Amino acid sequence: HLEDQVVPKRMDYHKGQHHITSVEEMLQKLECALAARRNEDFVIIARTDAGRNKDEDFNNAIERANIFAETGVDMIKVFPRNEEEMIMAPKKIKCPLCYVASEGLGRPIPSPQQAKDMGYKLIFYPLTSVISAYRGFRDAYRNIFTTGFSGIQREETQTLSKEIMSMISINELATLEKKI
Repeated sequence: HLEDQVVPKRMDYHKGQHHITSVEEMLQKLECALAARRNEDFVIIARTDAGRNKDEDFNNAIERANIFAETGVDMIKVFPRNEEEMIMAPKKIKCPLCYVASEGLGRPIPSPQQAKDMGYKLIFYPLTSVISAYRGFRDAYRNIFTTGFSGIQREETQTLSKEIMSMISINELATLEKKI
């Protein structure tokens, strides 16, 4: 996805202040990406951070999204701040929409079916894996620190270890190592 944030990005982003480029600059990015695309399966998503600042009208995001949609991008990514904006976006934006379900940041988190029913075509969960991994690391090391053990049952550690070894193709790596 290509975004209309300024470069370099600013830390203000994490304080609810979003700095965006001009519409013209974003259109240049999108037009270059569309012209460079060589595979029709390569999806180009235009992201706008308009409408995210405190007290900023969400219609700014809708307006920019519709301008970006006119370039022929495949999808648009906007950031509704509440359920009302979440319902409004698919009705007013003339392009398939992505929804960003950033758990823990205050934005509504619909189920995939709820998002689909509202008109969203794709839903991202960008923080879910990070939050889950962090919780697991934190809890395991907290347990090790206090009890001397991770707190994960031996049978589960064996199952998880096998899954990890399979995922990283350990047997194929061993075969490759013997060849080399």
